[in-house]
Amino acid sequence: MRLLSTISRYLKRFFDFSETGDGIYAARCFLFIGVMLVSLIIFIWFVSRQGETIDKLEEAYTQSFEKYKSQYKSICLTAKGFSVDNNQHLKGRVIVLDLKDLDISKSRNLADDLIARKPDEVQTIVFGEYQKPRCLGSYTGGGESYSGADLVLYVVDVGSKKIIATHTCSGEYPRNGLNGVKFYGSGDEHGSPASWPNSQELSDFLNGLKDRKYNPKAYLDIRKATVEQSNDPLLLAKIAVEDKDPVVRRAAIGNLTDQYVLAKIAVGDRNDFVRADAVAKLTDQNTLAKIAVKDGEWLVRCHAVRRLTDQGLLAKIAVEDWNEDVRIFAREKIINEKLLVKIDKEEEVYQRNRTVFVVVVVVVALLVLLFIFRDVVNALISVALSRR
Repeated sequence: MRLLSTISRYLKRFFDFSETGDGIYAARCFLFIGVMLVSLIIFIWFVSRQGETIDKLEEAYTQSFEKYKSQYKSICLTAKGFSVDNNQHLKGRVIVLDLKDLDISKSRNLADDLIARKPDEVQTIVFGEYQKPRCLGSYTGGGESYSGADLVLYVVDVGSKKIIATHTCSGEYPRNGLNGVKFYGSGDEHGSPASWPNSQELSDFLNGLKDRKYNPKAYLDIRKATVEQSNDPLLLAKIAVEDKDPVVRRAAIGNLTDQYVLAKIAVGDRNDFVRADAVAKLTDQNTLAKIAVKDGEWLVRCHAVRRLTDQGLLAKIAVEDWNEDVRIFAREKIINEKLLVKIDKEEEVYQRNRTVFVVVVVVVALLVLLFIFRDVVNALISVALSRR
């Protein structure tokens, strides 16, 4: 009883915050730290248990599909042998399958109303394939520049064993180039490959296939893929000029060789990227010279400069073009040493004049501000003088 009484008395004193002795203060600090450490240990234990539970559930989910994976792969490979049937709707629930590893872990990215929980619920399979990286152009110092590999997702109906839609995720362009334009540098360089769409993007795309009369994105992917496989020059020319969607026009330009049609597109298409793709395949120096000087989009001018051979015109562009990247790229193409010396001198004069111009503008702006707020300035000066 004496022990309990002593403990009780100590606790009352301990929690009586009017007590301010050093020993009491230190004990309270140690108690606080101890409680925090115990709480942290309990939290870590709880999180680890949750993680183990989730891992076990995922393992059980994967195991339930194990004996069906080869069958799913066979269905996907069979579907690739047929043309895309864009008249079908997405039916039932879905799994996402990696054909190489037969892994279905990406199915977790699907929304609850889409993911198949059991093998007998699977009526649709989604699988992806990375395409070969596209060569965008050459560096002036040698080497090629490649885009990151595109990822094409295929949506397969299990019942009919046909692909009902595709979705393309584009790879990134390399750091030193955009859309095939190489400014400087040497050696091969690759952009990052496309990433899988996140949960929301993938679910939105698949939900759009549930009750579709016309799915613009799916239909666009189908038309783009069809055009890329075509070798009919007349059909390609018609699509490259007349199709309403720039994605499809660019796909047609990729297989187009008719210089007359390419020149028409390079000069007249309303989309900058379509014009740039056409210019990248032009060989006529007169048309390239016109575009390099007059086109309003720097990206298109870069493509034209990349294919120009006229040293005099390149020197003019290297000095006069308003875009720094175009000027740099034009200078990289010049091999005449006298022209390079002249360009360097003119660039030096330009930089000096620009500095003078900036200084003059700043001074004028300050004078204008002083004039506008002259009463305020005079008042401040008066106050400062009166305090002396």
